[in-house]
Amino acid sequence: MGGNTRAVHIDVNGTAVEVLFRPAREEDAKELLALSGTTDRFHISDDTDAPDLDELLFWMNDPRSIVLVAEEISAARGAILAYAYGTCISPKWFAFEGFMVTPRLQRHGLGKAMYSYLRDRCSELGIDLIQGLVIDGDDNSLRYWLERGFEEGKRCVWVEDWLD
Repeated sequence: MGGNTRAVHIDVNGTAVEVLFRPAREEDAKELLALSGTTDRFHISDDTDAPDLDELLFWMNDPRSIVLVAEEISAARGAILAYAYGTCISPKWFAFEGFMVTPRLQRHGLGKAMYSYLRDRCSELGIDLIQGLVIDGDDNSLRYWLERGFEEGKRCVWVEDWLD
């Protein structure tokens, strides 16, 4: 395991699940799509939905992007349990676009460990700011990120122009 990976154990009701955090590979894309399909959290308007294959491959091949996965370690290739992706807006600023944990492991510390890995990867790249969006009114997501040290933004209001 190289410097870009990290192995951890997640306790799931008394059973240890061994997880490897690593950069995503193109062959992970279809599994990430399947994981995205387990929630409607990506559906924030009538015009948006979970990422599609072309979008995920774009993220994985864009040199400004960071796409990370959490893979269950087993004798055979393990299942993807979580992923995070986003782009470096500038050399000091990372904006994450997606953060997903498989439903069976939510609230068991996998998301916290995934974010720690993402944070360390950003720090290694010299990034000073990690930023993300929370859907207005999604108190659970807002609380989740505030508990991880984020602050509710007060300097900017997000504006958008949907190109229909």
